[in-house]
Amino acid sequence: MTLRLTILSAFILLGFTVFAQTNTQNSVATITENPEINMILDSIEQPDSLIELFPANDLYKNLWNCTNIKYPKTEFSRKNDTIEFTLVEPDDHPYCQPYKGKVISKFGMRHGRMHTGTDVKLHLGDSVFCAFDGKVRLAQKFSGYGNLVLVRHKNGIETIYAHLKTIKVKENEPIKAGDLIGLGGRTGRATTEHLHFETRIFGDPFDSNKYIDFENFALRSNKIYYKNKTISIDPFKNETIKAPEQPLAVKTDSTPTKNSNAVAANASQTADEGVMKHIIRSGDNLWTIAKEYNTTVKSICEINKIAVNQILRVGMIITIR
Repeated sequence: MTLRLTILSAFILLGFTVFAQTNTQNSVATITENPEINMILDSIEQPDSLIELFPANDLYKNLWNCTNIKYPKTEFSRKNDTIEFTLVEPDDHPYCQPYKGKVISKFGMRHGRMHTGTDVKLHLGDSVFCAFDGKVRLAQKFSGYGNLVLVRHKNGIETIYAHLKTIKVKENEPIKAGDLIGLGGRTGRATTEHLHFETRIFGDPFDSNKYIDFENFALRSNKIYYKNKTISIDPFKNETIKAPEQPLAVKTDSTPTKNSNAVAANASQTADEGVMKHIIRSGDNLWTIAKEYNTTVKSICEINKIAVNQILRVGMIITIR
């Protein structure tokens, strides 16, 4: 009787062991077949994956094309969100000046048209280098730009190198700061050999001089801040221009001019001679204001420390000189 009980117990124990092993194997199989788990495991096994190298994909919602500089009309960020961009991370290669030359044309209005980059004089065949680590999104002839290379960097900023004689990189190719982009030239719409250098975020150009010192070939800051299509090297501490607490006297002129009534109705004079305050009206933009006061958009932007594409809100006050 005792022998029979012993044999029966052994069979029961063996049955439980087999069941437990089978159940464990099935559980493991279920886990490893989960696509989300597999994606995480793959990213761990492949540190050079696209996700690891280009966190900017989250900002651009995985939009990547090799045909156009601009993007479809997509809201990449909410209107009042501030995005901080670190230009060079600790593990990145150091910043490299694309070309150490004299600036011959800055960002801003030029001959009645918007000039979206910084032009640096060079000689035919001079080497042009990549500014930051990234990946080549465009490397081709592009209308007006001639031979152009566009690099999307890991942080989401994109830089453009145009009017090249020769392109030395390929689209979808990873690239490091200091790598050769191409050789300088005057292809496209250019009157002399030079490098047209642009910086863009979400397809919108902004002044590279905000963060690059083109005279000393160095970064002004390692961080820039983006909010509502406006760029600053500080968290927008000076972007809002407050209205004066007390109304200021309206500037008058004994000699009537074509726009004297409009100017008098919307401007006020400060203590400094020739300095005025303009209250933004519905329909105003920097170009119409510059024409109204016989000044330039560049001057208005410099005085008020605002970008060319700054959104002007009704009631906002800007300085005119």
